[in-house]
Amino acid sequence: MNRTSATWISGRTNIAVLCMSVGPNDAVLNINYQVRIAADADKL
Repeated sequence: MNRTSATWISGRTNIAVLCMSVGPNDAVLNINYQVRIAADADKL
């Protein structure tokens, strides 16, 4: 299995990317966006 991932923050958005393949099968690319809306998120 081949797998690579990355995460970062852009403004108030968390972004996560995952790319994975198993054997000769096609790769799967997963991109997730999560908006931080809590007031406490500004303190991070």
